[in-house]
Amino acid sequence: MANLHQLLSVSGIYWHSWYLVSISILGWFGFQMVGVFVLISGFSLTLGLQTRRLRVGEFLQQRLQRLLWPLWAVLWLTYPFFSSLTRAFPDSIPSRPGVITTVGFPLLVDGDSTFPGRGLWWLVWLSLSYSLLFPWLHHLMRRWGPATFMVAGLVVTLAYRALALYPLAGHPSYVDFATPGGPGPFLNFAAQLSTFTTGMGIAQIYSHGRGPLFWSPGRALGSGLVLYGAGFISQFYTWGWLWDDLLVPPGLLLLLMVFSRTLVHLSAPLAQLFLKLGPYTYTYILLGVLILDSVLTFIVQERPWLYPQLLFSFLGGTLGLAIVVDYTRPTLRRMIMGVIRDLDYLLQRSPVSPRPSWYPRPGDKVRYQDQGGWTILKVEKLLDGRELYLCQVSNGKYTIWLNEGDLELDQDWLT
Repeated sequence: MANLHQLLSVSGIYWHSWYLVSISILGWFGFQMVGVFVLISGFSLTLGLQTRRLRVGEFLQQRLQRLLWPLWAVLWLTYPFFSSLTRAFPDSIPSRPGVITTVGFPLLVDGDSTFPGRGLWWLVWLSLSYSLLFPWLHHLMRRWGPATFMVAGLVVTLAYRALALYPLAGHPSYVDFATPGGPGPFLNFAAQLSTFTTGMGIAQIYSHGRGPLFWSPGRALGSGLVLYGAGFISQFYTWGWLWDDLLVPPGLLLLLMVFSRTLVHLSAPLAQLFLKLGPYTYTYILLGVLILDSVLTFIVQERPWLYPQLLFSFLGGTLGLAIVVDYTRPTLRRMIMGVIRDLDYLLQRSPVSPRPSWYPRPGDKVRYQDQGGWTILKVEKLLDGRELYLCQVSNGKYTIWLNEGDLELDQDWLT
């Protein structure tokens, strides 16, 4: 119960205002959204394969690009600001190796924990772990069926969390007191594997017209309250750490589903707004870790009452910054890839292949990795002294930038 007492003592600063109390409690339990993120990741990855075959190499390439380019854009574009900010506080100046390893993550790891980017490492490593495991997990789900697959994931996760809690003497990251093993055992993918496999199983069931997404509002609300309430209470007890992180994400997601559907029914423009903001979610999460955990912490310092007062303005500002970063990211990527290709062109020993007869143009139907259905959206010519093009292509689900040499004109489209 020490965790609960600590929560009440810190929130007691705000007892004079119900608004400040509510915001402080929400801030304390913001970590619960990580489990929701894991659950949605398993669901979305599985649902995206319902209409196409899983090609492991293509999937991993697209997934790594989806995870790493937004991360690099966030770190590189915000580095000058954070470097200036941390230097304003003598105790928080990052070492030079710490800076280099942070902006080079995940190719470079470790470094100085005082640099703001360090807070992103665990979240991205978690996403990379599930992405690498996903092809194998997807194969097992198809062999075993979604029900058996989810039960197996639950058994493995409970067994691991028991190992992390007792022999390894670890504790979840949100606990306010230290254990001999620290939070490390609860930070890797195995601690929330069941949450990810549950998302995968729900997506498989959903594709057959069944599952929680088809429940009535009353049933979804009741189930969500039971799951979330049980998980919420369990987190304040040592024995509850075995399963609290497995109950909170599905319960919270059911409550959010009911809430969002109610808002959508009340306002059609609000539904359109949610759809437009959806693509910025990942970048928003990355920036949220930096802005809320670093900038806001620097500003608050020994004045905790400022945190709830500034929280909403920082949340709105972070959303605006996420939109700017996502708009800037393609340009940043083209610049970096252009430099790499220019160096390759200058240093290569083999003769340059002759210019093909086909020049890519927006609207052309092309094939990528022997798969049709791709359309060129944009074409950029690299400034390297020869005609070399980068093409932005889309198949309706994914939009990526590729070298023209990776594409071929779809002859079926020409006929």
